[in-house]
Amino acid sequence: MIKERLTELRAFLNVKIILIFLSIPIAIFVIFIFWYYTKSVKLNGLYQEALSAYSVKNLDKSKSLLLQIYESDSDFKDVSFLLGKIEYFSKNFDQSTTYFKTCADNGKLNCKLWVLKSLIHSGKDYDLSEKILNQLAEDGFENPELDQFRGILYERKGKLDLALESYNRSISFTSTILPSLARLEAIYKKAGFPAKAQRYREFSNAVQELNGSTKTNKKEK
Repeated sequence: MIKERLTELRAFLNVKIILIFLSIPIAIFVIFIFWYYTKSVKLNGLYQEALSAYSVKNLDKSKSLLLQIYESDSDFKDVSFLLGKIEYFSKNFDQSTTYFKTCADNGKLNCKLWVLKSLIHSGKDYDLSEKILNQLAEDGFENPELDQFRGILYERKGKLDLALESYNRSISFTSTILPSLARLEAIYKKAGFPAKAQRYREFSNAVQELNGSTKTNKKEK
């Protein structure tokens, strides 16, 4: 009888020990979820406050809040991109390059473009600039700034003919705005604002003239 009771007690204790061991990872998981949720709520609050400051051009406050987020989680939303833009427009190109590289590591093509822009304006590491430029072109990224930057790199290498070709390709993109200019002219003319309509007409003529001269130069070559 006593032996049976001991066996039952041993079995009960074994089950209890198993339950205790099982409860430990569950408790850790629950604590982690709570910590992650609390952290997300805090970071989201800081992020929204930073966006509000950014929207009203209070860049010092926005930067301070974004840095708090960045130090906690550098991959949080577009924090690294926003910090990069703040530094870029403050002409702190070395710092903006660092932030944009963090953003680009997540595979965002737009961030690669901003890395390139920062490098070009800093006047440093032309080899890396050219490498990123070629990567963007190979990835099918289209932006008139790519030809502009290629022109800058060619110009710095003394290859002026290639620089001119790149700059001409860059300004050829202006032709895409002609339909919008025509509609703006028509709307303002119909609404009784002839001066504004005329301004868009002159703008349209200037773009067409520019593209015409660019094509002529290409034919002459």
